Amino acid sequence: MPHDGRVKVGIPSYRPSCGVYLFNAIKVRGSGDPLKGWIVSVTRNGKTVREQSLRVTQKSPTDEAGYHMMRIGQ
Repeated sequence: MPHDGRVKVGIPSYRPSCGVYLFNAIKVRGSGDPLKGWIVSVTRNGKTVREQSLRVTQKSPTDEAGYHMMRIGQ
């Protein structure tokens, strides 16, 4: 890990699922937000110290270089 703690993470492209409707009226599945289900997990010495969804990470504040910041307790 770099001394400043910055890490670049590659996120694969994705395609949102289509909504499926019963009788064209009742939604039965689809159109979920995959970024809410995909989790960023930070580990230290084999133990998870922080987890949050990519959606939360995307909405987090950024530094002057545009990196999203994630606080890790010590």
